[in-house]
Amino acid sequence: MISHAPVLGVVSRTLGRLGHGGRCRSSRGKLEPKKDPLVKLLELSKFPSQEAVKTALSSRKTWTGSVTQILKTLAATSDAHLIFTVLEVLRMEKRPLDARKFTIGMSACARASLWREAISLLKSMAEAQVQGDTISFNAGISSCEKGGRWQQAIGLFEAMRDTAVLPDVITFNSTISCCDKGRQHHQAMAMFDAMPRAKVSPDVITFNAAISSCGRTGRWDLALALFDSMRKKLQPSVITINAMLAAYAKGEQREKALDLMEAAPEAKIHLDNISFNTIISCCARSQQWQQALHFLGAMAMARLAPDVISFNGVISSSAKSSHWRHALRLFQAMAPSSLQPDVISFNSIMSCIQD
Repeated sequence: MISHAPVLGVVSRTLGRLGHGGRCRSSRGKLEPKKDPLVKLLELSKFPSQEAVKTALSSRKTWTGSVTQILKTLAATSDAHLIFTVLEVLRMEKRPLDARKFTIGMSACARASLWREAISLLKSMAEAQVQGDTISFNAGISSCEKGGRWQQAIGLFEAMRDTAVLPDVITFNSTISCCDKGRQHHQAMAMFDAMPRAKVSPDVITFNAAISSCGRTGRWDLALALFDSMRKKLQPSVITINAMLAAYAKGEQREKALDLMEAAPEAKIHLDNISFNTIISCCARSQQWQQALHFLGAMAMARLAPDVISFNGVISSSAKSSHWRHALRLFQAMAPSSLQPDVISFNSIMSCIQD
């Protein structure tokens, strides 16, 4: 049985608004209050059958003004499977459903990376003759993004066009990000280029996803062009800087990466572990172990705690540069830092000793 204890307070408040559905007899013949459908739903297993959900819902005859609240309360439990099944049962029973109710379900599915269920709910909307809107499609595309399904995300984007639903910046951001994660650079850039025609202006998140997509394919030049274009209108974030650093690292542009690291604080951008780990990796690829070591020390100045990835980058750089003593000292320094060496750490040390 799944525990829903954290939401009992929410449930108790909700029950006051939903009311109770009469009384029933216990095994001893005493009259006891009927359980509200919300309570019955929360008592179900994590993957309830449609029949079990139908039984739980049958105790409430009038749903006006209460279905949305029940769905929102269920969403607080993060049990997307339950919400999905509830909506399917309500649809099959021809209960009145609108776009908002379906969107609550799709948003829950998106958070749980249940892209199949989210798309199924979009189809159920059509079958129930409920017109999907931008928010509902965004929830479906977001679920595809989290599930790494770029083809389905593009399919939903095209379905929006076919049903005359206008995309917004969130639609484009989720689709571009999905294409980026799926290493579909051309698809991502095609989406980015389509934004002016849709009269949608890119924001920081849009540029971050597009820059990341260029970086994954080694097109640091395109990433830089986007970065320059972005800075004319928007303030870059640390995510932007990290995407550019990754692009430079992939394209073996160490000097440009170093310049960017130096310029970031001047732009009042606070670098994070990802920033330093990326520049350390960039230096390691160029066998610049001293620079890699410098940035490991600079993390403390930035009030950041180096992690295993940070140490691995410097150890690898030292090992490749035949400075095995430095590599060994760094390896030994991980223990006092409460860091557990991983396979990469051991492999770097072993290769260093063997050489």
